[in-house]
Amino acid sequence: KQLDVSALPEGVYLLHISNEDVNQTLRLMKTR
Repeated sequence: KQLDVSALPEGVYLLHISNEDVNQTLRLMKTR
């Protein structure tokens, strides 16, 4: 599901991006 960026405040969008980065980092750590 695509996130509608225009419907969100900038802070919420940035929080969503940082959460994605954290999830990716955790996945990379698990695969080691």
